Amino acid sequence: MLLRQFPTIKLNEYVLNLLTGLNKTYRSVLFGIEISR
Repeated sequence: MLLRQFPTIKLNEYVLNLLTGLNKTYRSVLFGIEISR
């Protein structure tokens, strides 16, 4: 049971980190665009 759940938890963690990274990048880009104006 635990072995079956473990990869899913890791995958969710990876996706969460990826989304967080994308969100930060997106905000940085938007922030940079605002400064450029």
